[in-house]
Amino acid sequence: MSEWKKQVFEGKITDIDIEDGGRAMIAHMDDSDPNEKMFIRIQSWDDTKEHLKMKQLYGATVRVTIEILDKE
Repeated sequence: MSEWKKQVFEGKITDIDIEDGGRAMIAHMDDSDPNEKMFIRIQSWDDTKEHLKMKQLYGATVRVTIEILDKE
Protein backbone atom coordinates (compact mmCIF):
# COMPACT_ATOMS: atom_id res chain seq x y z
CA MET A 1 0.00 0.00 0.00
CA SER A 2 1.49 3.31 -1.04
CA GLU A 3 0.83 6.21 1.26
CA TRP A 4 -0.45 9.46 -0.17
CA LYS A 5 -0.61 12.86 1.47
CA LYS A 6 -2.73 14.78 -0.99
CA GLN A 7 -5.48 13.98 -3.48
CA VAL A 8 -6.71 16.61 -5.94
CA PHE A 9 -10.00 16.42 -7.82
CA GLU A 10 -10.59 18.87 -10.66
CA GLY A 11 -13.47 19.04 -13.06
CA LYS A 12 -16.30 20.96 -14.57
CA ILE A 13 -19.63 20.62 -12.79
CA THR A 14 -21.98 19.68 -15.61
CA ASP A 15 -24.38 17.30 -13.89
CA ILE A 16 -26.25 18.05 -10.68
CA ASP A 17 -28.80 15.53 -9.42
CA ILE A 18 -31.93 16.71 -7.66
CA GLU A 19 -33.41 14.54 -4.91
CA ASP A 20 -35.80 14.69 -1.96
CA GLY A 21 -38.39 16.80 -3.72
CA GLY A 22 -35.86 19.47 -4.70
CA ARG A 23 -34.41 19.94 -1.22
CA ALA A 24 -31.16 18.12 -2.15
CA MET A 25 -28.82 18.90 -5.02
CA ILE A 26 -25.78 16.65 -5.57
CA ALA A 27 -22.75 17.01 -7.85
CA HIS A 28 -20.06 14.32 -8.25
CA MET A 29 -16.39 14.54 -9.16
CA ASP A 30 -14.50 11.33 -10.01
CA ASP A 31 -10.83 10.48 -9.64
CA SER A 32 -8.91 9.73 -12.83
CA ASP A 33 -7.19 6.64 -11.35
CA PRO A 34 -8.75 3.57 -13.07
CA ASN A 35 -7.44 1.18 -10.38
CA GLU A 36 -8.99 2.74 -7.29
CA LYS A 37 -11.88 5.09 -7.71
CA MET A 38 -12.37 7.84 -5.19
CA PHE A 39 -15.00 10.48 -5.66
CA ILE A 40 -16.18 13.73 -4.16
CA ARG A 41 -19.84 14.34 -3.57
CA ILE A 42 -20.82 17.98 -3.16
CA GLN A 43 -24.28 18.19 -1.67
CA SER A 44 -26.56 21.07 -0.87
CA TRP A 45 -29.62 20.73 1.37
CA ASP A 46 -32.07 23.63 1.28
CA ASP A 47 -35.62 23.42 2.60
CA THR A 48 -36.51 26.48 0.49
CA LYS A 49 -35.22 24.64 -2.64
CA GLU A 50 -33.29 27.73 -3.76
CA HIS A 51 -29.73 26.28 -3.54
CA LEU A 52 -28.10 29.62 -4.34
CA LYS A 53 -24.50 28.48 -3.71
CA MET A 54 -24.89 25.13 -5.47
CA LYS A 55 -26.37 26.74 -8.56
CA GLN A 56 -23.24 28.91 -8.83
CA LEU A 57 -21.18 25.71 -9.26
CA TYR A 58 -23.08 24.57 -12.36
CA GLY A 59 -20.83 25.02 -15.40
CA ALA A 60 -17.84 26.05 -13.26
CA THR A 61 -14.52 24.24 -13.18
CA VAL A 62 -13.67 23.49 -9.56
CA ARG A 63 -10.83 21.94 -7.58
CA VAL A 64 -11.28 20.00 -4.35
CA THR A 65 -8.13 19.04 -2.43
CA ILE A 66 -7.91 16.48 0.36
CA GLU A 67 -4.76 16.62 2.46
CA ILE A 68 -3.76 14.27 5.25
CA LEU A 69 -2.58 16.59 8.01
CA ASP A 70 -2.05 14.09 10.82
CA LYS A 71 -2.44 10.35 11.05
CA GLU A 72 -2.25 8.49 14.33
